[in-house]
Amino acid sequence: MKCKEAKRLISLYIDGEIPPDKRFELEEHLSNCFYCKRELEELIFIIREIHKLPKVKSSLNFVDSLWYRYQEEKTRQRSFKKLIFIVSLVFTLIFIFLLSQKIWIPKSEPQELQTFYEIHSKWKRNFIFEEPFVDFVLYQNR
Repeated sequence: MKCKEAKRLISLYIDGEIPPDKRFELEEHLSNCFYCKRELEELIFIIREIHKLPKVKSSLNFVDSLWYRYQEEKTRQRSFKKLIFIVSLVFTLIFIFLLSQKIWIPKSEPQELQTFYEIHSKWKRNFIFEEPFVDFVLYQNR
């Protein structure tokens, strides 16, 4: 038996609800494994200490009061989850809007290129390969 299975069965062993074949395997494992034996001893100690505690008598409306607090806390958690959902939805919509603005609205061409194209289209001449003219038109606003 491995420690993982032994730790799972320790609680059943303490309660006396373990099948006889598993009980024998667990006792054999406990005799060889210090860590599992220590865990068993600690659980037995905790159970004994719990049984030593004095019994507390609850008030008549304890269950009602506990239920009310539970419902109140549950409502707070729902409200917080709704707030988080709404805030994330708003940010998502803003992000989508900004992204769509960048994608669907074409960028305007820089002023230098617009000037070149305007002059070129008005004169109806092919000055594209004439380097001095292109330099002048493209960089005139600098």
